[in-house]
Amino acid sequence: MNSSALGDYETYLCDEIISYVDSHYRTLADVAHRGITGKSSGGYGAMVQSMRHPELFGAAASHSGDIYFEFGYLPDLAKLHANLQRFGGLDGYIEKIPEIKPKTHDPFFSVLGMLCYGAAFAPNPEAHRGFDLPIDLETGALRHDVWKHWLAWDPVRLIDRPEYQRAWRGLRHLYLDVGLWDELNFQIGTRVMAGKLAELGIPAEVEYFDDGPHGRVLPLRHLPPTPGGGPPRLVRCLRRITALRPAVLCCQRIRWTVCPPVVNPCLHVTGRGPTSRLPSSPP
Repeated sequence: MNSSALGDYETYLCDEIISYVDSHYRTLADVAHRGITGKSSGGYGAMVQSMRHPELFGAAASHSGDIYFEFGYLPDLAKLHANLQRFGGLDGYIEKIPEIKPKTHDPFFSVLGMLCYGAAFAPNPEAHRGFDLPIDLETGALRHDVWKHWLAWDPVRLIDRPEYQRAWRGLRHLYLDVGLWDELNFQIGTRVMAGKLAELGIPAEVEYFDDGPHGRVLPLRHLPPTPGGGPPRLVRCLRRITALRPAVLCCQRIRWTVCPPVVNPCLHVTGRGPTSRLPSSPP
């Protein structure tokens, strides 16, 4: 998304990357033959950009994408104040980034993630460091006036908007997957989204695979191969929707791997019951 604190990445993706790919590779340069996919925050980007730009993307796939922010982000936000105090506050943390070792989730990536989300969801050129934090730096309490800007970008809320429903309803294929034991709780948000899509009558393929944690999971590794050793279902879906020369834009790199079936096969749900454009700033 575009943010005064981070840069105009949505414009970069939609106006520059797509035109570069189409001009340098043998693609079928139209929406019917272009998809977007990603993992984790890249999966979030795939969901949001396919909602916002139905004129660009005809298919979307999210692998463990960020969703349902109350369960996904609040646990780390609750620790943000204490974690920042370990480094002498926000400025102290930023100054010490090169020397923080090992860079484990808690505290390093826990803090880094919350700061990056804040810069993306609540940019404010007048604020210190260019964005608003959703916690009070004195008490650590949640600032609801800022938190609401985060929630406005949550896919489970975005899909409530008619223009985004139309965008996803118009996709040639929509695929969502997530690990059942994801410690960021995105499996819960994926279930919430699947329920909304079923109620809205928006077709989607949703898979819950038997693995975790979030950072180690490579979803396609857990999809059983097709008979005869063919590619996983998702790869075949992407090939079908993008014809013979796909131009699938990845928000984060994914390695396509075919491995033996896991002991517990994927739980598979296809929604045929319950799709676009956002403003450049949170609604």
